[in-house]
Amino acid sequence: MARFQLSISSAYVPDWGAAEGIREIIQNGLDGQQDGHRLTIQHRNGTLTVRNEGVRLSRSVWLMGASSKASGSYIGHWGEGLALGALALVRSGRRLRFLNDDEAWSVRLARDPVFGGEPVLTVSTRQLRQRSGAFSVEIELSETEWQQQRRAFLALTPAQRAIDGGHTRILLDPALQGRCYVKGILVETRAGLAAGYDFSAASTDRDRRMINSFDFDYYTAAAWAHACRNDLITPEQLLDLLEGGSSDAKGLAERSVPQDVIDAVAIVYAERHGRLAIPVASYAEVSEAGHAGRVGIIATPALCGFFSAHPALSLQKLRSERRAEVATTYRDSDLSARESALRIFVVGLIEAASIPLGFAPLGERLEIVEFRSDEILGVNARSGAGASAIRVARRALASLEDSLRVLVHELAHDRGGDGDVQHERAEGEIFSRLVALALDNPPHPGAARVATTASLPLLSHAA
Repeated sequence: MARFQLSISSAYVPDWGAAEGIREIIQNGLDGQQDGHRLTIQHRNGTLTVRNEGVRLSRSVWLMGASSKASGSYIGHWGEGLALGALALVRSGRRLRFLNDDEAWSVRLARDPVFGGEPVLTVSTRQLRQRSGAFSVEIELSETEWQQQRRAFLALTPAQRAIDGGHTRILLDPALQGRCYVKGILVETRAGLAAGYDFSAASTDRDRRMINSFDFDYYTAAAWAHACRNDLITPEQLLDLLEGGSSDAKGLAERSVPQDVIDAVAIVYAERHGRLAIPVASYAEVSEAGHAGRVGIIATPALCGFFSAHPALSLQKLRSERRAEVATTYRDSDLSARESALRIFVVGLIEAASIPLGFAPLGERLEIVEFRSDEILGVNARSGAGASAIRVARRALASLEDSLRVLVHELAHDRGGDGDVQHERAEGEIFSRLVALALDNPPHPGAARVATTASLPLLSHAA
């Protein structure tokens, strides 16, 4: 017989009890089964037995951080989980025995003088007369406890109704509602969920009791979007989830959901609530939507967030459109002589720089306007095929600098929206051409003011 003590204090993982210990032992068994070692789980006469065929572990399995060997090939699943599971079970007063092929291991807490008499996990070994050809763990456990514990493993109590959500299965059994598993093992139960979930990639906390919040939101949203896109659920069902206010819909509002899924749900929303309906967050926004000719319907934050970028169902988009609405459109004859001259001059400069780059002529589509909002200086009104209208606020004609900046910015929107790489590149290309044209025809030293005045004779006159 041999005996060795581990440097694992009895106070380690203090919140772990028998349930966590059983979880670790069964998880090891399930992992071993994935490696081809048949698993048998049996409860009889107050003892739970977890057995993997064809496994023999080295004693180094008890060494924290070391790998273990089984039947001469690497099995990377036994180790820390086995030791900590054994600690939790012994500490909770359970009888525990390991049968490792031709060797029996018994585990208890014993005081070690090396550590000042602190109780540490201690393993005693005994040679067996006959080899079993397997690794098994025997745990003292009542029938009632086992019936409760087995529900923590989907391999033992499979879901009857589930949807493939890519990296996450959506569990629809009423008994599994709110239960969150990782790789088939229960990690936590959350209130207020519409379903249960089995994550294959989500990370947990150190004690494996809580799923990372970001992972939960991300993978639940991805699962519902995947299910809808692959016709495993209908857009009506996804809309029900969003309108229901359950916390598992939150991620749908915070991550990028494929546009085809959003569009499909938007069609159902319009059919359900009317063509003019738009989801809003408060009664003040109901009024705001009404002033814009829409019917505001107070909705969950998840639904408002889901449609936050939809052109027809986003109040924020509606606000932006109203701010960019035109209050007045000016004819050339409405402009002052200075404004008219500046317009002609700037359009000529920009066209000389932009047309060789493939942009449609600016002068043919430029409109001088006043917007409803004083914050708007210009809009590239892209709509359908063909060159879009470019609308610029009259006050942008107050200076050459403002005119160039606003017109180049809006013209570059032919290539992309604000923040797009294509838009930024187009702006840079146009301004680079403008600089090159200026360098090809430089004014004589100290005559920039004269050159500008010569090019714009009317600018020297009052409006």
